[in-house]
Amino acid sequence: LAKYDGNTPKAQTSLEPHVDGSEFSFIIALNNNYSGGGTHFIKQNKTIRLNTGDVVIFCGQTRHAGLHVTEGIRYILPGFIYYGKCIQQDE
Repeated sequence: LAKYDGNTPKAQTSLEPHVDGSEFSFIIALNNNYSGGGTHFIKQNKTIRLNTGDVVIFCGQTRHAGLHVTEGIRYILPGFIYYGKCIQQDE
């Protein structure tokens, strides 16, 4: 479970750009009563904002970030799938 807290000073509100160590990653939205936030995919310059219960699945080697929550609390359930090797095809 991950929590991005836009209400509490010095709380985690975002996650810097990174790649996961998995072949596939997923994010399940547990709520949507907050402002800001979302998952930003760097190379594609695309931001995904999920509604409660929605899921996004992507190659874990895709560079992405959790955007800043400005108000409220964003809860997500991130997950990682490992099965072998996967090569990111960015080209």
